[in-house]
Amino acid sequence: MDIVYVLGKGSLSNNDEIRYSLRSIEKYCSDIGNVIIVGDEVDFLKGVLFIKMEDTYNKPWKNVFDKVRAVCMEESVSDDFLLMNDDFFAFDSFIASEVPFYANKGGNGGASGTIDFATHKPIRINKELYLKMPMHTDMSSAMSPRSFYGNFYKAPPTFSKDIVLRTGAGLPSLDVQLANNSWATIDDVTMTDLEFRGWIDSRFEEKSSFEIYP
Repeated sequence: MDIVYVLGKGSLSNNDEIRYSLRSIEKYCSDIGNVIIVGDEVDFLKGVLFIKMEDTYNKPWKNVFDKVRAVCMEESVSDDFLLMNDDFFAFDSFIASEVPFYANKGGNGGASGTIDFATHKPIRINKELYLKMPMHTDMSSAMSPRSFYGNFYKAPPTFSKDIVLRTGAGLPSLDVQLANNSWATIDDVTMTDLEFRGWIDSRFEEKSSFEIYP
């Protein structure tokens, strides 16, 4: 199953988020297919399909929506793919084609539906269904393409808690924060923290097959 990343601008760590995300995917995903990155190109990656797209809207959800649509119009991309963010990290074995539709427990999708599928975990997308969604960038409400997709097609939700790893005085260790969770994410600055970089590198020391250089 193909893996799709949507990238924007503004990484404070020269895109090291996707470096470790890909290492985690390659380590734990048993049915990884091609990797597609839509947005900015990453100079230390090889063997991936880049779809170069600029962000043209002020509202992030509109840029994400357009970029995923662009992926869905690529014939070479598998009919179903796993949509990732560069700061999603896997910590347990999984099958991409069987990843559940994660949803935030107690969350509300707002204008995008009653269930909040906008979690910090991957979501399976079907190209044909995504392109048929009655959603467009002219909508004035704050939308979530992931939640709209999940609600419109009545995806069966698997409720879970987002695990956001952070460092700092008074916080539990990263191992304690992760506990036994299979997925975790970080905020915008954590990848620049030396404590986190040492921890994530110890988890994923091996360079992935997609990296040109360390």
